[in-house]
Amino acid sequence: MLQKKRTVKMEQNKQPQSENNGQQPYRPEIWYPAGCPQKEKPDAGKTQEDAPVPPQGNGPAYRNPATGAPQQGGFVPPCPHRPMNNGTRVLIAILSVLLAIFVTLFAVTFSNQKTSEAGQDSSSSSSQPKETESSSRAFNTVPNDGKGTGSSIIIQEKSGAVMSAQNVFSKISPSVVGVLTKLPDEDGNESDSQGTGIIASSDGVILTNAHVIGYSPSADVNVVLPGKKVEYKARILGFDKTSDLAVLKISATGLMPAQFGSENELQVGEQVIAIGNPSGMDYSNSLTGGYVSALDRTIAGHSGNGMTYIQTDAAINPGNSGGPLCNLYGQVVGINSCKIVSTGYEGMGFAIPVSKASTIINQLIHTGYVPGRTRIGITCAPVSQLEMQMKGIPNGLQIFSIDKDSPLYHNGVEKGDILCEFDGKDVTTTDELLGQMTSYKPGDKVRVKIYSVSQRKMLTKTVALLEDKGESSSSAAK
Repeated sequence: MLQKKRTVKMEQNKQPQSENNGQQPYRPEIWYPAGCPQKEKPDAGKTQEDAPVPPQGNGPAYRNPATGAPQQGGFVPPCPHRPMNNGTRVLIAILSVLLAIFVTLFAVTFSNQKTSEAGQDSSSSSSQPKETESSSRAFNTVPNDGKGTGSSIIIQEKSGAVMSAQNVFSKISPSVVGVLTKLPDEDGNESDSQGTGIIASSDGVILTNAHVIGYSPSADVNVVLPGKKVEYKARILGFDKTSDLAVLKISATGLMPAQFGSENELQVGEQVIAIGNPSGMDYSNSLTGGYVSALDRTIAGHSGNGMTYIQTDAAINPGNSGGPLCNLYGQVVGINSCKIVSTGYEGMGFAIPVSKASTIINQLIHTGYVPGRTRIGITCAPVSQLEMQMKGIPNGLQIFSIDKDSPLYHNGVEKGDILCEFDGKDVTTTDELLGQMTSYKPGDKVRVKIYSVSQRKMLTKTVALLEDKGESSSSAAK
């Protein structure tokens, strides 16, 4: 028994012989090509007879798993594959599920978006109006030729029968334009302002609010005519910050001017309509209606020059500024001013009566300013609460610049000082200062109190007021 075992062992150690010798060749369990990364055990249940026959000849090298010695052969069997572990299988399954969920969500979202777009296209009650030719910004700009005008506005009496709101709109809307202004901010960047204007003459005189053009004589202003895809470069003939009125001129002819009526023929309870561009040109030529709520209204900060206003419950929103308030005879009786609408209230809009402002308007058309207006010759802005706390300065108007013709120039006042009082009254906004100056004539002397930042004390000065010939600008209370 022991002898038989040794014989078997010796036979196993012999090298396999070629089939040409008539002997049964040795067949290893697995033959690996030289360089395979690892060895694998034979599958359970397989015998040596099932193992591949080792290749012969001068082919690629093989490595005997039993001895590790390289062999030569012609056929290259593939390297065995490493089996996938459980962690990899779980990761692949999770990624597959996530991919399926993502594809499903994308398909549902895309389908809902298509359905929503189709619904919007087929619905006429969409909350967002489609862009039309009347609401589009113009593609071309007509330059200004710089020519003047001999036109003036004329106030007319009521005539004819009372019209419906539809007929009033049809008559007035061709005279309502868009006013587009680029205004520089404190950082030197430009911001867009959009308002409304009224055609006052066939040769291109346009009325609007002074705040629509930023109270600036050098503002970049364009005018868009109703239904046109052309912008006209506008020239500022003049503006008056006190009454919030401005007059523009474009190089156009054959325009449809509005007819102007008198506030004196209005009555409380009379129906009126407002036409304008609330929120800008996207809602151009919008109509709102209401009643005359009151006449001869005084408004603090805006009535210092004696101007009173028409109060109405017709909706007047930002963008309506400079647009017409019309009676039912198709006449423009007021120029809507969102600037003087009381914030926090509803149904309280105010319009500048054209009949009371006609003199100011014609003066702006012909001379570029309103004679008799006064200025002090400084640019200034309100001091913020933060500055007062951090710098320990009083409330008032901080002076940014002083004109050479100002009575404060070389008078002990410096840039950065604070104007606190004007003729014994506190001033904290430029509107308050302008309102107080309307009570005076050019050449009148008034006493002002100015806090000197460098000296840390209050200075009292007596100054002679200058005539304002249109020098005022957006940041200035000149």
